[in-house]
Amino acid sequence: MKKNVCIIDYKVGNIRSLINALISLNVNVSLTDDHDEILNSDAVILPGVGSFHHGMSNLLDKKLDQVIFDFIDSGKPVMGICLGMQLMMKSSEEFVKTEGLGIFDGHVKKLPDDLGFSVPHIGWEQVNFTDSSETYDYFFCHSYVAMLDNKNHMYAECDNGFYKFCAAVMKENVVGYQFHPEKSGKYGIKLIQSFVNKI
Repeated sequence: MKKNVCIIDYKVGNIRSLINALISLNVNVSLTDDHDEILNSDAVILPGVGSFHHGMSNLLDKKLDQVIFDFIDSGKPVMGICLGMQLMMKSSEEFVKTEGLGIFDGHVKKLPDDLGFSVPHIGWEQVNFTDSSETYDYFFCHSYVAMLDNKNHMYAECDNGFYKFCAAVMKENVVGYQFHPEKSGKYGIKLIQSFVNKI
């Protein structure tokens, strides 16, 4: 029987490529803000492109913050992508200081403008995971990064020669990626497959 993966719909970002990636892995995919449907799914993904304040406001308006906490407490796998990962931090300084979900001990800060590369930071970068000696390239599109207070939650780093920053976080059944695995070719699909395999 196919597993059910729910993408939380809070009206932030284009998720077509993520839906297509999941369909290719032979799972049922739903895009919804319905609380019961989310809680009854086998795994949840919090995607997102855009500003932290707007994304967090939409989650709170739909009362999805508590649904996310309840789903995490169930022990089932949860993934955050790009803004979705950032929203899992305690706060962000983007435009106006905004409290986040606080799943991870970290704060979102703007990439410095004097690093030797342009901001927004868009393109492919090599990522180093803490549980592997192998490195692969993944696609980034962001202007802000998560600064972790608890380094034990650092799952991957990106060091492009100008700046080293958090590329992924992990704690128990929750994983977050600053990059877009759904837009990162076969190695990105492998990360999503690994997530699905945890169901």
